[in-house]
Amino acid sequence: MTPDLTGIEAIFIDDGGVMNDNECRGQQYLQYLPEYFVPRLGGKAEAWQAANTVVATRQYEEFISGTGFPEQGGYRDAGRKMAIEWIREQCDIVGVDAPQDDESCVRMTREAHLYVATRSDCNYPGVVEAIRMLHRDGYRLYTASGTDLFLLKAHLTKSGVLELFTQTYGPDLIDTHKGSRHYYEGVLADSGESPSTALFLDDSEKSVGWIVEAGARGVLVSPEQPDNSEAIAVLAALSELPDFLASQRDGR
Repeated sequence: MTPDLTGIEAIFIDDGGVMNDNECRGQQYLQYLPEYFVPRLGGKAEAWQAANTVVATRQYEEFISGTGFPEQGGYRDAGRKMAIEWIREQCDIVGVDAPQDDESCVRMTREAHLYVATRSDCNYPGVVEAIRMLHRDGYRLYTASGTDLFLLKAHLTKSGVLELFTQTYGPDLIDTHKGSRHYYEGVLADSGESPSTALFLDDSEKSVGWIVEAGARGVLVSPEQPDNSEAIAVLAALSELPDFLASQRDGR
């Protein structure tokens, strides 16, 4: 069956799993976090690597499941709590003193994430070229990611494509966790884009379901090519999207 791409004007792109390789990003954290923490807080590099593996793995699982995050609203408060726990729990494992107050913990967590983001490059092959092609083809580009805004901007700036995006949406911008249709409804409402002309790319089948519930169309990005009944198409990578859209426009 030919996918219905009629009237698509805006494309919303996920970050981890679509633009960036999450496994690569995890390895980059193990490489660069000790460089940030050891001069500032002490401890050994191997201890920071072990601590980050424990804490980041647990928090990632909680984030994906939505544990501690309201379905609608409340993301910023929950994210702040997670940021404080991220630094304090690692310090406990390493055996060094954490920053004394909550605000200092939040600030150091942000600085540490940015330290890694500005040094690592985990783009999938062809991502930057695809984004440039989509922009050149006249689509309005947005992110629709579970990554907070400051990190999204850091990743896109390092890739040299930030200026091609109309807006970068992370859950903190709309104060809603990326774990239900409410996230996508919030992104669409804030952007002013109509669901009927919006196309979302995500690597999660659950997310595609929520996208459809919000009234938009979704493309599942997955090299395994599962049979997803709610996605209008399944692509192996973002790099395939420009040709896919062109072929549908041209009737190929």
